[in-house]
Amino acid sequence: VATRSELVAERWRAHSVAVIGLAVSTDGRLIATSGDRSVRFWDAIPGEGGERRDRLRLPLAESRHWMRFAAGDRVFVHVGAGHPLEVWEAPP
Repeated sequence: VATRSELVAERWRAHSVAVIGLAVSTDGRLIATSGDRSVRFWDAIPGEGGERRDRLRLPLAESRHWMRFAAGDRVFVHVGAGHPLEVWEAPP
């Protein structure tokens, strides 16, 4: 932010539509994104070729707007409009 420059190398296509929800684990190792009626979990640090590993994809009836890692990153909580709060075990 200080340089007001986008880190273009950090850009990747997480979903086929706009990302409407995002959460980063407190240890900084996982990113969760929501869009195209799914939640996907990614390694926060890209691999050797600059590719970000897609660790898990959860198909859902609707995308989630609010997401959060909790309990030392062992739990993942999310909710979408008109849906109950869901609590999941976070991917390792």
